[in-house]
Amino acid sequence: MKFREILTLFFIFIFNALGFSQEPPDSAYHDYNEILELMDYYRAIYPDIFYAESLTVSTRDSIPIWAVRISDNADSQEDEPAVLITGCIHAEELVSTEVCVHLMDYLTSLYGSNARVTRWVDSLEIWVIPVVNPEGHNVVTEGLDITYRKNKRDNNLNGIFDFTPGDGGDSDGVDLNRNFDINWEDGEPSMISYQYRGPYAASENEVRAIQKLASREKFLSSIFYHSSGSGYYNEKVIYPYNWRGTFPPDYYTIYLIAEGLAGNIHRVGEIGVYDTWVSLYPNGNASDWLYCRLGTMAYIVEIDTCTIPEARRLEAATTNQLNGLMYLFDRTLGAGIWGHVFDSISEEPLVAQIEILEATAPEISPRFSDSTYGSFFRLLRPGTYTLLVSCDEYRPETLIVEVRDSMRTSISVDLSWVGIPETGPGLPNQITLNAYPNPFNQMINIRYALVYNGQSGAILEVRDIRGALVNQWELKESRGLIRWEAVQSAQREIGAGIYFLNLADQENLYHGKKIIYLK
Repeated sequence: MKFREILTLFFIFIFNALGFSQEPPDSAYHDYNEILELMDYYRAIYPDIFYAESLTVSTRDSIPIWAVRISDNADSQEDEPAVLITGCIHAEELVSTEVCVHLMDYLTSLYGSNARVTRWVDSLEIWVIPVVNPEGHNVVTEGLDITYRKNKRDNNLNGIFDFTPGDGGDSDGVDLNRNFDINWEDGEPSMISYQYRGPYAASENEVRAIQKLASREKFLSSIFYHSSGSGYYNEKVIYPYNWRGTFPPDYYTIYLIAEGLAGNIHRVGEIGVYDTWVSLYPNGNASDWLYCRLGTMAYIVEIDTCTIPEARRLEAATTNQLNGLMYLFDRTLGAGIWGHVFDSISEEPLVAQIEILEATAPEISPRFSDSTYGSFFRLLRPGTYTLLVSCDEYRPETLIVEVRDSMRTSISVDLSWVGIPETGPGLPNQITLNAYPNPFNQMINIRYALVYNGQSGAILEVRDIRGALVNQWELKESRGLIRWEAVQSAQREIGAGIYFLNLADQENLYHGKKIIYLK
């Protein structure tokens, strides 16, 4: 046995001898294997509304991290707003996981019989990650250290899990809620700190998995459940942000949602509801990243007055969160904009930048419509907003949009393709080709633009890999769209393979080429 392992066992013995026992939590709390078994059960019983996805494996122990999507047609992405609910980003905060477990049971068991639950599941994509930090969760549920907070990254690369039973003093591990790729440099640099930020931003698999999932799903709202070990944040809803006097451009919308969320969560064993608290410290946390990078209305909810409430208190602590979740789901379907952006000719969806001119700031990343549906969602207070929609090679559009109380305003934006700028006299003729949206789709939409319009009678050709002509068109306009059903050819029947799209004017001044793959 190595010296450090002997030292760790010695510390555990001393702590137990002094009365600081590290007994595993009550059996009312689920260990990670039990949670995975529950997921398997829900997936088997409710296959239409319960979908599970392995996001990655944990940084040190390679434990799979699972997320579930609860929605009608759960195994496919629909044109619906998405919500993210997570637990146990901090290992010792076990009650946060139990809220997620309770939510999964509540939604699946009441779908189809409870109108409100059915509406949420039919109209939203509700993602739940019960345990973001399975390594730390195991440390706590196994009773090694019920105050442990971080994951188990081997900071000193000695191959041993170096931790000190009791609060703090753990030289291994990273605080996952200080490791996100925003203001990471303001976090704690000391490895022994329980808030250690990690060796670099998004160094941890767990964090990268959430950032990847969130970038894909573009969550409209989220809750990261926590519980305060210090007691300083007991029973609070924390929202972004006041960084040295800098507030987010959506501040009043964020604040009002926080107030609504807090006002629907009752304290356990006391009269009253939760308080709200603005985040004051830029330090690489998840909710700031989600808001600043993706526009998610992201909140931290600090549950109850301790990290592992007694079993008799646990049911009330988790059940009380349901009213807050109900409010958030309703609000996610409420006042705001639900828009779609399309090409005005082909009617294909576009990835366009979406700006609300009344709510933008330098620290906020641009927000875009998605590639599948061309859709975007934005939660807003009732009022009048100026919407700027822009996309490369398209004419931008500015719209005045009226948002009403308690309902989404639906809009559709058609952008006109303008191609590339025209060159002036004496410059060489140029040609741009765009074939989209999917080179594996048998219907190919081909964009062309003759920048210099002095030539006429340009020819657009499709040739196979041997150079044989497959199809051709004479172009009458300087720019336009050709819709070609690839399985039908003027020359001959064609099959799967590689084809070359070639465009040249009569004087052969320039050739524009593009490769097309047909399945």
